[in-house]
This record gives sequence, C-alpha cells and structure tokens, in this order.
Amino acid sequence: MANLTETLSNKSFELNGFLRINNIVGSKGYLPFSRSTFYSRIRNPNYPDYKPPIKFGRISAWHVSDILAIVENATNERGAR
Repeated sequence: MANLTETLSNKSFELNGFLRINNIVGSKGYLPFSRSTFYSRIRNPNYPDYKPPIKFGRISAWHVSDILAIVENATNERGAR
C-alpha cells in the first residue's frame, strides 16, 4: 500500500527513525489495539512481524520500518479475504 508509506513519510518522524509505544497502539497509534495486545504478540511466535523493542536505557522504541511492515501485512491479509 504505497499511500500508507506516503502518509507516514509526511508525519513528523523519519521513515528510518523510531516510534514509542504511544505512537504505535491505541487511539493515537497506527494499530487499533491495546499495548498489552501488542506486547503479547511480540512474545507469540505466531506473529513473526512483531519484533521486540530497541532499548535506549529505560526507553523502548521500535523502528518505523518494522511498524510499517506490520501495518502493510495486516492490510494485505485483510484484502486477501
């Protein structure tokens, strides 16, 4: 989905940057579920796209490209139904 990449590239972050959990899930995020669901999918081997965070001291962040891959794969799966 090329429009998603274009939309995200117009946001206030770089495509090679990082996102924190509040920017990923919930009402302000790109994924429509809770942070506990997101963390449980990271631990679940059935969801290989959900990678663990990068740690910056006490701060956890994810690569924008990893989150884009999750969103695009979910969009492709939804379209294949």
